[in-house]
Amino acid sequence: MSVKFKGRNLESIDLIKQKLDIIDIASDYLKLTKAGSNHKALCPFHTEKTPSFIVNPERQTWHCFGACGVGGDVIELVIKIEKINFAEALKMLAQRAGVQLNNISSDKNSRLYDINLEACIFFKTQLELPEGNKAKEYIDKRGLNDEASEIFEFGFSPYGNSALVDKLTSLGFKEPEIIQSGLAIKRDNNQIRDFFYGRLMIPIKNSTGKVIGFGARVLDDSNPKYINTPTTPVFDKKSVLFGLSVASKGIRDNDSVVVVEGYLDVITAHQFGFKNVVASMGTALTANQVSSLKSRTNNFILAMDSDSAGREAVLRSLRNTYRVFERQLGQKSEVNLSVVLMPSGKDPDTQIRNNLSEWKKTIANPVPFVQFVIDSIIEKYDINSSSGKGQVVGEIAPLITHMVNPFEQDHYIDLLSGKLGVKRETVESALAKSMAGSARKRPALKKLANQNKDKPLYSDVTLKENWLEDYTMSVLLKMQEKTNSDMINSDYFRRTENREIYSLWRDLNETDKLGDIMSVQLEGHYKYLLSIQGNIPASGLNKEALLQLSDRLEYRHLQHLQRDILSSSEDIPSREIEDSVIKLNERIKQIDERNNSYNIK
Repeated sequence: MSVKFKGRNLESIDLIKQKLDIIDIASDYLKLTKAGSNHKALCPFHTEKTPSFIVNPERQTWHCFGACGVGGDVIELVIKIEKINFAEALKMLAQRAGVQLNNISSDKNSRLYDINLEACIFFKTQLELPEGNKAKEYIDKRGLNDEASEIFEFGFSPYGNSALVDKLTSLGFKEPEIIQSGLAIKRDNNQIRDFFYGRLMIPIKNSTGKVIGFGARVLDDSNPKYINTPTTPVFDKKSVLFGLSVASKGIRDNDSVVVVEGYLDVITAHQFGFKNVVASMGTALTANQVSSLKSRTNNFILAMDSDSAGREAVLRSLRNTYRVFERQLGQKSEVNLSVVLMPSGKDPDTQIRNNLSEWKKTIANPVPFVQFVIDSIIEKYDINSSSGKGQVVGEIAPLITHMVNPFEQDHYIDLLSGKLGVKRETVESALAKSMAGSARKRPALKKLANQNKDKPLYSDVTLKENWLEDYTMSVLLKMQEKTNSDMINSDYFRRTENREIYSLWRDLNETDKLGDIMSVQLEGHYKYLLSIQGNIPASGLNKEALLQLSDRLEYRHLQHLQRDILSSSEDIPSREIEDSVIKLNERIKQIDERNNSYNIK
């Protein structure tokens, strides 16, 4: 029997939150002490001597009032402390709460996982047969040992038309689902044949270790050298990182991840003891890939080719990567992005084998992302000319001016002025003019004609638990325009589900559909957000309405923080609490004044 709650089914996430107390969960990691109606502890995310980490049992939330400034619900707490992703945290908490996730939301893709697993077993079996000897010879030629073969589960796809298809159908799988898995294709005569044949097979797994596809390497000099499983409901090259399932522990232990391009780069790195290496499979890092890694570390090292053609390609790739990172670089949850350049003509695989000591040295001393970009851009232009200097500043301006850390910003302004051979004041002036020009190109916020100033531009949102943020997220999804994302700070969302969906929506590629990349765990809440879009009036689908919603979200957030401070004991650092109270009061006053102009209370 399903339980109804505010017009929607009570999903597994709600059940988990109902059954668990954030105080109990936080106590597993922290030494909590009573602080008025709240509890406090030393923040686990930064070093401090006096507690600034407050847990509110009434709202089941937490917040750091110290250097971090982060907060959230019980799921977000486990994500950050354990350095795992949303699905992993939900599974851990479900076990703690005694909630059976599979009974609530069955995996619609379970058959595809089963097919891929059986294919993996089939390919491994074929590797041990005489026909697989050529693949074994290739493995030996590349210097891959038995342990690597076992960990990464190498296999061989036999020559012929339908060896795998015949095996899978004998196990009870239907031809349409085998085609859907990407392991077979249909010919013009309506017969189906194996997609892979005569290749070394390397299983691609998701973060939990399920086989979702394959990379296949040709055994001679023909092209293409590698082919992958085509996009399927469980495999998308842009969303997967090769090797993540075996690298997770190494990433956490090293508090860093090294991102390479190829399968063999990862396999060789692991064979030689570098356990924190994953591959983007030849693509620039995407939002989904970064999200998978950010739950494990904030320190990213990109290992790339360094020849002239490669350096330009790296710069293009980094521009795409920067679009993913730009909202995170320099923020409180800081992402440290660095680049290491391989010697000309070498990839990580050959560098590790031919010069292990140099690889170790390179990885230990990566070039900061901004410095690499500055150096790369300077190489493109004639910095002996004033126009060349201006072009360099114009390209680098967004990176430097958007930095939140003033010391980091100061460092790169000095670095840039030194490399260009001009005074610091000249660079500062050029940066300001460049950004002012960009601002003029952005469309201004338009006022609606005949707009009733006294009437809010959104429906009568009742301030019930989480309704305001659910409604706001629903408006964003309905408006679709990504430029609106800058108007909403996801830190004001108390529900981790809304933060996760917001992040997926904000970073969605133009060719993708949000529903297609939504995880099973989030699917129920996503459908709920779509279902309440009927409550949104036509007058509520514009930037002015979104600004009002943003103000209300922030106002609620600040009021809760204010209450947490005032209801906690007084031995939080007086300086920190005094600064927090002043800033909160100032911002609340600003929002009050703006809301009064709309006659909003």
